Amino acid sequence: MTDQSQRAAAPDQPVIDIDKLSEIVAEADTGGRKPTGRTAKLILGVSLAWSLFQL
Repeated sequence: MTDQSQRAAAPDQPVIDIDKLSEIVAEADTGGRKPTGRTAKLILGVSLAWSLFQL
């Protein structure tokens, strides 16, 4: 019995790379955001200030 993931794709259908698909889904779920430098510090500062303000 053959597994569906091991079957060859039909000539009219594109071959799907599972790793690439997983990367696209993960990026869409997280928004693809990885702030660095000044932006990261600004986000940290605003979040800390907002937390302290709420106390």
